Amino acid sequence: MHLARGLESLCGELPRLRQLDIWANHNHWLKDHNFIHQDFTDEQGFDPLCEAIRKLSQPTVVKLSVEGIAISADLFENRRQHAAGDKESWESLQKLSIRTCLIGSNGKWFLTGDASSRKPELVTYESSESEYDEDDDHGDDTNESDNDEEVVKTYSKAFDDWEFYEKRHEYADQGPRVEHTWRDKIDPDTLGPFLGDYADTIVNNMPYLHQACLGIGEDEAPFVTIRCQDHGHPTRPNRRWWKVEWCNVVKDSLPDGLEAKWDDWAGETGMIEMECLGNFHRF
Repeated sequence: MHLARGLESLCGELPRLRQLDIWANHNHWLKDHNFIHQDFTDEQGFDPLCEAIRKLSQPTVVKLSVEGIAISADLFENRRQHAAGDKESWESLQKLSIRTCLIGSNGKWFLTGDASSRKPELVTYESSESEYDEDDDHGDDTNESDNDEEVVKTYSKAFDDWEFYEKRHEYADQGPRVEHTWRDKIDPDTLGPFLGDYADTIVNNMPYLHQACLGIGEDEAPFVTIRCQDHGHPTRPNRRWWKVEWCNVVKDSLPDGLEAKWDDWAGETGMIEMECLGNFHRF
């Protein structure tokens, strides 16, 4: 991958690098949970892009943001040279933000489930040039006609997101699409280990971390969001805390031992808050 090679070439060349933002955009239709994704790993099963990001960010980066790329544990550990569990530290990192889709860099889904539990639906979108004018000021209600409001309602049934609404002409041109969102459990062979590596790295290898956020599948339900912060809780500002949000994901599929790792970072006075489908739980 060209991006991986480019980032790799910068390792050691930017001794004053403090902020690294990696952003990518994809147009995959992930509302069909039968989608087969490309495998971005190399012949040995390693993820060159996540490796390059890790190498470039570990020595000096204070703020790291990774969004839109398929992710793997190679972002957190040097699996190519070290045994599992032998991880290198981020010497300066204070803020970490990761947003990724429901599929890892090896092409495997992070979630599993029963495909027969939900029936697939064929979704068709219609579009015309008169429906939308890019020059309109959509923040001004006076410029919105009744027809505009109808269009928003029509497309928000499947695309409850402005980014997808903006792309509706593109989707319409591509014809009918299958919507089959049957995956609702954490896959113990993919997302389970990844969440464990993420927690282990925060606990043991990011000594100066103030806050982190991991969002998986945020652009298409279901999704999982895991945040941690060393201060600033609305009711207990001096405590470390975790906030875990689940949408259309079975909480009982949480990997064994994961909450214990969160506890290690939060400490005896810290907190773990979990919100699942609107039901709030405190542990």
